[in-house]
Amino acid sequence: MFLKLPLEHPQNGSSTLVCKLHKSIYGLKQSSRAWHAKLSVAPEDFGSTRSTTNSSLFIQLDSTHKLVVLIYVDDLIITGSNGDSITQLKRSLQQQFSIKNLGSLKYFLGIEMATSRKGFFLNQCKYIIDLLKDVDMLHTKPVANPLNNKLTLDSSSEPLASYTH
Repeated sequence: MFLKLPLEHPQNGSSTLVCKLHKSIYGLKQSSRAWHAKLSVAPEDFGSTRSTTNSSLFIQLDSTHKLVVLIYVDDLIITGSNGDSITQLKRSLQQQFSIKNLGSLKYFLGIEMATSRKGFFLNQCKYIIDLLKDVDMLHTKPVANPLNNKLTLDSSSEPLASYTH
């Protein structure tokens, strides 16, 4: 991929020029990796530890609070048991990046999240409706799930034979 100089640039037409980019550009395959690498340093600098099972998850635990940060490309979900530690992390991030606080989490990666006194409730209703709209099936009749949701796995039975066509 080559970058062409704008027509009004004084050196347009010179085929020997190379442009040096000062920062990564959205849309390039490597831009999400570059953002993740850059953002991953911030929670660690703040004292959080990267999860061994998920490289995008950072956890900070001490006797008084728990702080959890999840990074997805250039989006962060920050939650914890102490509002002051969340505010301090946001201030630390603001010193390094131009950030926007979108408030309480409502929708992320196709999952809606609602909170109440009883806890968190996750669903994918909006994702399913959008999917049905995309395939022009929004007005089809719903069908009950044909699978019994009370079934349990019997690990003592023999596995089914594998058939190939």
